[in-house]
Amino acid sequence: MQIGFDAKRLFQNKTGLGNYSRTLVSNLHQYAPKYHSFLYTPSPKTTYPYFLHEKAFSTITPEQNPALLWRSFGIKKQLQNSSIDIFHGLSNELPIGIHHIKKLKSVVTIHDLIFKKLPKTYPFIDRTLYNWKVQQAVKSADKIIAISQNTKNDLLTYYPIEPSKIEVLYQACHPIFYQKDLPSDSSFWRHVEHVEHLLNLPQNFILVVGGLGQRKNLLQVIKAQQLLPKSLRIPIVLVGKGKPNIELNPHLQKALLSKDLIWLKNIDSMLSLKQLYQKATVVVYPSLYEGFGLPIVEALLCKTPVITASNSSLPEAGGSAAWYATHVEQLALTIEEILIHEEATQQRIATGYSYAWEQFHPQKLTAQLIALYQSIL
Repeated sequence: MQIGFDAKRLFQNKTGLGNYSRTLVSNLHQYAPKYHSFLYTPSPKTTYPYFLHEKAFSTITPEQNPALLWRSFGIKKQLQNSSIDIFHGLSNELPIGIHHIKKLKSVVTIHDLIFKKLPKTYPFIDRTLYNWKVQQAVKSADKIIAISQNTKNDLLTYYPIEPSKIEVLYQACHPIFYQKDLPSDSSFWRHVEHVEHLLNLPQNFILVVGGLGQRKNLLQVIKAQQLLPKSLRIPIVLVGKGKPNIELNPHLQKALLSKDLIWLKNIDSMLSLKQLYQKATVVVYPSLYEGFGLPIVEALLCKTPVITASNSSLPEAGGSAAWYATHVEQLALTIEEILIHEEATQQRIATGYSYAWEQFHPQKLTAQLIALYQSIL
């Protein structure tokens, strides 16, 4: 079985869809090395040389320039002349008309339909384009992967799809989160110590991983922090980028000025991110809607208590191990509960680690992926 992947995001996106693509393809190589992967990309950037130099991967680029619209249209000629058995669109889209290519099966991963659920968070042109791409992809695909049961439910709500065509296949974390111990390489530890010294990270803090978009709901965390008793009011450490909206900005600036919030904008190393998770007193992920909620699983694997919302797919990521809060007052009380009741918190942490390890281990998810591929051949 030879598999082709839409690898644009794999090479070009440092977060989100890029992480999903790199993790899925590298896990396939690790746990099923007999399969060869063809990475179709308009531009094979050298940021991730592993995929360019490893013999298990072949990189395919446009035969002619410019590469504009190649992923949607021009790629079909190369797919017709290829020897691949399956083409997998990793980021919500497939080449237009791929179902007309003889003997080629196709799979598409749909991450979320937030542009449908929260349309005001997207410009009109963006959500129109996203809707058109998803509509075309789910119609053409032989199989659809939804990264959560919630995303599958949304697909069935908004598009005329036979339920059996959709398989729920969860997303794995970066491999570093499944390693029991961090590397002892001295250069890494020097880097971590330098970051902590430079930013004067406190011994106890609330970690928030996500951007400043309204959907990530940082404002709720800032407001909840101010409701905590002064003896328990620990600072927020924010990892993420973005521009605050008019409602969030004054609260953010006040928190930064008072040092109630420390903003880390450039944590590009997964090793450093894992270190932050492990050092955090509690992780809060209060998103208004997600396709999955990977930071929840990352926190559980780092044996750190995590509080999230009860909407969309977030309960799938957290199971019974996460704490759930739906409004500011409840979030403040939940943070207080975690800080005060240490023994109960530790018991739940152990439950969370086991849940995340068993439910989202890459070997298990890769086996499910291979079974899906084989089911359509």
